[in-house]
Amino acid sequence: MIDFENHRSDKIEYIYNQQDINLNFNRHTHRSFEVVFVFDGTLECEIEGKTFNLNANDGILILPGQIHSYRTRQYSKSYLCVFSNDWVISFYEHIKGNEFVNPMFVFDNDYACRVLLNKNSNKFSIHSVLYGLCGKVYSTSEIKKTNESYFALINSIAFYIQNNYKNNISLKELSKNLGYNYTYLSAFFNKHFEMNFSAYVNSYRVQLAAAYLRQTNKSITEISDICGFDTIRNFNRVFKSEFNVSPKEYRIDSTDAVHEI
Repeated sequence: MIDFENHRSDKIEYIYNQQDINLNFNRHTHRSFEVVFVFDGTLECEIEGKTFNLNANDGILILPGQIHSYRTRQYSKSYLCVFSNDWVISFYEHIKGNEFVNPMFVFDNDYACRVLLNKNSNKFSIHSVLYGLCGKVYSTSEIKKTNESYFALINSIAFYIQNNYKNNISLKELSKNLGYNYTYLSAFFNKHFEMNFSAYVNSYRVQLAAAYLRQTNKSITEISDICGFDTIRNFNRVFKSEFNVSPKEYRIDSTDAVHEI
């Protein structure tokens, strides 16, 4: 699965912080920068298929459009910040169309965290911290050209699915909508999304359904319809194939609090 996080893209002065114990997050992308610091333990970060092992005092910078994921095998304590391009607009314009060979850097003090986590920090301090973090990577890593058409197509596919999963969409319709040859797009999709189009759409739908099951009291039939399944039988089949339990069993086993989303 590759998730396009539209809510983290194209916003002005957007900044989001979180602190984690044992961070795990599937492959995703957005049009914002993302930086992670590791305070303790070891965290794996995969960027465009390349794995980086972050230990205590290591940081890493993910550029807009890059597909990335996180995995903790044993233990990690980390801080993550997502910020929009306008916070570092000069750096963004300079680096656009390129990527770092090694986006890791040494995180040698907690001043950046204090500034970014403090709701009362002024925007000039925030600009300074974020430019400083970008500068750390820029001063230590080689830079190489990226395949911009690849990034654009990956993002367009993910964005299209997330905005049309409720409909009866097909790869043929997607190729027509994006203006790509069907055979080319089919091969591209299978290679980079690691499954065929139909399987990806259904996987996206049941992942969303699982969130509804955990976090709402909506009926299973209602969730099936919301998530774009044509029949409850098909929903049950696909869900069980993905999670090895039925939607009803999954809800019973869930320990999350119930609230509307």
